[in-house]
Amino acid sequence: MSLSVSLIQSIQYLSQYYQNGKGAIKGEHRRKIEVTEQPFGSINLDPLIKAWDASEKEWDYLVTINSTLVFIEIHPATQKNIQDIIEKYKSLQKFIQQKIPQILIPNLKNKYVWISTSGMHFPKSGKGYKLLQKLKKLKIDNPREYISIP
Repeated sequence: MSLSVSLIQSIQYLSQYYQNGKGAIKGEHRRKIEVTEQPFGSINLDPLIKAWDASEKEWDYLVTINSTLVFIEIHPATQKNIQDIIEKYKSLQKFIQQKIPQILIPNLKNKYVWISTSGMHFPKSGKGYKLLQKLKKLKIDNPREYISIP
């Protein structure tokens, strides 16, 4: 069993939501997430964050594989959505700190991924470009059409 899977299963708060493979990922989102190694699992974070604080913005999924936790947000990818992603990321960080700080261990790598629901539309300069740079500072990957997780 991988480090990330065993850690998640040891946290009672999360273990009840953990599903093997892509089990916790909504059907329409599964095609956007490819995982090439086993074992792996997933958690739908939306209901957890909503139950914790209904006023916070929700991040979609957590995928666990090997020594990596991949936090995935599937959301439209235009300039006007960048601030939404930043707010969702900040809510996710508060949620982690307050509800599941056990996952913040040095041996695990956290990856934050934004997957576009339909295409990406960003200017190569100006305000949109500067906002994309904010994502990099927060260690959120620039949006993409899908992810292949090794």
